[in-house]
Formats: sequence, C-alpha cells, structure tokens
Amino acid sequence: MEESYEVLVADDSILNTKLYMVNLKRELAGWKIHIANSPEEAITIFSTNNISVVILDMFFGIGKLTGIEIYKEFIKIKKNFKCIAVSELSSAYGFNSGRIGIDEFLSKPVKSEDLVSAVKFQIKSLRNELKGTAFCIMPFNEDLYDTYLFGIKQTLNNLNYECFRIDEKVFNSSIIEQIKLSIITSDLLIADLTNANANVYYEVGIAHALNKEVILLSSTAEELKFDLKHMRTIIYNGKISQLQQKLSKEIKAL
Repeated sequence: MEESYEVLVADDSILNTKLYMVNLKRELAGWKIHIANSPEEAITIFSTNNISVVILDMFFGIGKLTGIEIYKEFIKIKKNFKCIAVSELSSAYGFNSGRIGIDEFLSKPVKSEDLVSAVKFQIKSLRNELKGTAFCIMPFNEDLYDTYLFGIKQTLNNLNYECFRIDEKVFNSSIIEQIKLSIITSDLLIADLTNANANVYYEVGIAHALNKEVILLSSTAEELKFDLKHMRTIIYNGKISQLQQKLSKEIKAL
C-alpha cells in the first residue's frame, strides 16, 4: 500500500482551495489534505501537523503576508518539506520564489493534472527517488521565463529529474565556479541557444571541454552560431508545446 502524506493548500480563494482539494483527493487516495484561506491559518496548520508538501499562493491580498513571507515562517518551523508556489501573476514570481528555496512554480489557472503531477514529483524528491539532476544553461531574459518553467523544467520534472538554473541557487562561491560545479555534478545538461547569448555559448564550451554531453535547444535554427550549427539541436519554433514534446522524446531516447 502506498504511503500517505499530508498536504497543505494555502490560498485566499475558497473556490481554489476546494477545487485543489477535490483534485488531490481524487488522485491521492488516503492522503490528508489541509486547507487554509489566510496566512495565519496556514502557519497554524503547518506548525501543528506533519506537512510534507505545501501548495502556496504567492499573493493573499494587500496588507497580508506574501507567499514568500509565509514560506519564510514555515522554514523557521521545519525544513524537511516541499513547497509549490502558485500565482496568476508574472512567471517572474517563479524565480523570486525559487531563489529563496521554494521548489516549484505553477501558473494560475492551475490544471488539475499539473497540480497532481507536481505534488507527486515533490514527494519523490522527499523520498530521494528521482533519476538525477538537470542543469539548464540559458539566458535569464524575462521573455524566456515560460520557456524555462513550462517547456524545460516542467518537462524534466515529469521525467523525474530535478531541473534548475544557476539563478535559482544560493551559493557563496563565485558564479563561474558554481556553474562549473553544476556542469560537473549534474546528470543532464540542457542549453537553450536562443538569442545567441555569449554566456550560454561560453558555458556550453566549458561543458564540451569537460566531455559532458549537452542537449542543445534553440527557438530558431537561424540563431545558431557557426561552431554549434553542425551539432544536433532541438528547434522548437518559439512554441512551448513543441519544446515539451521534442525534449521529452530526446531524454527518453538517452
């Protein structure tokens, strides 16, 4: 029998919390689902129960604690849990939350299958059942946020890899040393060559010098520079659905 867990859904929308609860209870039979519609209620429930996964709204309204502030309160109580941020605002919230340790970001309206998949993935992470880590090398442009969060990271998560970018990590060493370490230690390397970013090409060069295989991506073939133009590259034509399909197929074939 599959082990059961406790999940906290914290959102000021009663409709959202009820909808999330219905979807989770349907797919995760036997799990205990808690709901909270205020920051204070969320903190109380978290502190008095054995919560494994939190689904946390990033905005509870003007004058209320933000999702990031609530997460920081959770961390003071215990550290061994996973947190999925949700927001109807910019995908930039995904990076703001990721930089403080929140594990995953979903954009509202959240599809039921994405919600359940995200919770299951975080439980696998808690159990140390993932296949490995995937380091994504790409420009930090805001117009590529969705490409990363939903085209790359979500695809890797669905394949049981923990995917991250360097700007999601907290570290004390220089950024180039941390990049080298991430290249060396990660099980998969993904590089998006869109916009022909010089830093991305440099980091791909480091990976190749270390004899590490890199899965190359680009929105268009025309953007590829001479040195990498001859190498196998996934072209996704600016469409996240194409990227998800092609990247998934590429990784499954490894």
